Amino acid sequence: MKIIRIITSKSNVDYNITIIEGWELYNLKKYLNIYYSDNNLLYNEVIANTYNINSSNSFKDLKNFLLKSKKKFFFENKDNKYIKKYGVENILIISSLVEKEASNYEEKKLIASVIFNRLKKNMKLQIDASVIYSITGGLKKFERKLTLKDLKLKHPYNTYYIKGLPPGMISYVGLETLLSVINSVKSDYFFYFYNIIEKKHIFSKNYKEHLDKLNEYRKNK
Repeated sequence: MKIIRIITSKSNVDYNITIIEGWELYNLKKYLNIYYSDNNLLYNEVIANTYNINSSNSFKDLKNFLLKSKKKFFFENKDNKYIKKYGVENILIISSLVEKEASNYEEKKLIASVIFNRLKKNMKLQIDASVIYSITGGLKKFERKLTLKDLKLKHPYNTYYIKGLPPGMISYVGLETLLSVINSVKSDYFFYFYNIIEKKHIFSKNYKEHLDKLNEYRKNK
């Protein structure tokens, strides 16, 4: 009977913790409250994925495990040209922007190429998700449409206001998105928008082409 109690005790139960790509601070904190009363995981401390955890592990154990998993990924890809050029933290920031922009792997690679192209030209990235993060700080859900006034918000995370990258990540990033960024395709694209009719992003090489495609889309919408 004693052996049975040990085998079936809580300290010997394995379970999965799934961190969803694109989640923000408030999403993960609410989820982890199920397992840990005291929890705080920064964006750059974890790659969003499913992890098998033993119930005897403390939150500190979980955090260390997630950090090791992240470090392992970047060590295995240390020779990647984008990681070498931009560094781990900037790749994570870029990936968090891409994470919020698309869910399709191929489109993520193209959006990453737009970001890299704009960074080279010292252009503003103008990513709506960064504006939303400027307003919420990742602490609550944004439940209205963005306005022109929002785009003018003077905030270090607002990529309509600043040039270059924001100072930190805006969401938790999944493995697929990280791979799409470090394996980004080379393109001549500098602009894109989401076509809700075709359910895909439309890319353009210059502003005139972008406007023409956008106006055509708006006529058919």
